[in-house]
Amino acid sequence: MKKARALAAAAAATAAGAAILIAPGTAQAAEDTRAQAAWNCAKGNVCFYSGAGGTGVSCRSDGTEARWVNQTCLNTTFKSFYNNGYVGPLDHVRAYTGFNFTGTSYCLHVGWDEGRGSFPGSGVKLKSHKWFTGEC
Repeated sequence: MKKARALAAAAAATAAGAAILIAPGTAQAAEDTRAQAAWNCAKGNVCFYSGAGGTGVSCRSDGTEARWVNQTCLNTTFKSFYNNGYVGPLDHVRAYTGFNFTGTSYCLHVGWDEGRGSFPGSGVKLKSHKWFTGEC
């Protein structure tokens, strides 16, 4: 099943910032909450983020997509990624800058240690991605 949805982490960051202004002494709790919000990616998904370190607007998918369906995902420049797929067949993801698996591609390993990272420079606009068997 394909699904892609955009999440606005900015609202959560704004709410956390408001908590710091309203209740001094909760700064550490707010900081911990923001750290947990980074890299938020459901098991079995690959997630792409507009900010560094798994922050910002995120787009996620649990399947192969020849073209992002969600317009936010289609138009976002991604700076970081997390492949939180299941280890086994089809656990690597190849992300492409072109539709239908064309253009420059980026191979994403799976898992917390190898599956998180940053795209080069100021980020990339991804148009398609697919899960595959094998190594990068």
